[in-house]
Amino acid sequence: MNKLTRIGIILIVIGIAILPAMLLKLNVPSNSFAVGGSAGVAPDSWTIYPDYLWSPQELKMNVNANSTIDLYILDGAGVQAWQTKNELKPLHSFLNITYQITTITIPYRGHYGILIHNNPASATAFTVSMVLFGLITDLLWSAIGFITAGLILIVAGYVRGRKKYS
Repeated sequence: MNKLTRIGIILIVIGIAILPAMLLKLNVPSNSFAVGGSAGVAPDSWTIYPDYLWSPQELKMNVNANSTIDLYILDGAGVQAWQTKNELKPLHSFLNITYQITTITIPYRGHYGILIHNNPASATAFTVSMVLFGLITDLLWSAIGFITAGLILIVAGYVRGRKKYS
């Protein structure tokens, strides 16, 4: 067995080792968290919860408020733009909601934030419960990449070995 074949086998084993870890998390929520509370948000104000590290999965959100709020999901660049320039660049927007259950897709691994805007003339109490679930797509593509690279190296090692002895 030549060097390329050995490296190819190692890459395939690494790729296959990633798959069970990812599949085990498929039906188990990976993160569960909530923001808000009875203290609420002051009238016509903005509140940001800036530092969530999310993986590329599905995010199920359950929003409850005692009057209408606007909710924005921001990526890292969006959080930075809001904190430095008060510039709104949301990935997802939910406007004038009091109760909503929704599922959105988190496109890539990184830091995210939740921005709440209270529209009414009075303070608003709210809760936002969130759960990440489903396939972690970046791990899936990593596993596929390792397996594919391993197969290519095994074939290259086989072809190289055959040419050497022909």
